[in-house]
Amino acid sequence: MEREPLPPGPFDVVLCLNYLWLPLFVAIPQVLAPGGLFVFAQPTRSNLQRNPHPSARFLLEDGELPRLLHGLEILSLTEGWTDEGRHEARLVATSRA
Repeated sequence: MEREPLPPGPFDVVLCLNYLWLPLFVAIPQVLAPGGLFVFAQPTRSNLQRNPHPSARFLLEDGELPRLLHGLEILSLTEGWTDEGRHEARLVATSRA
């Protein structure tokens, strides 16, 4: 994903779990079909309070996720401790087109 562009789509759903590559946020609106969904979950820096992994370079800053979205409408956004003991930001967003 970091060496080649995303396939052109359009896609009804793009799912990204436990993978952080910031240029992805620019590409997602371009590949989502009208009304398509982007589903994303990634640990935040607060995760390091209880877990040594992933390292800080693979973590979102607390509260960062909404600022990364451009051209998408947030349907659901949560950030906090999961039942599995991870501090995660979780998002479902839709294309505005």
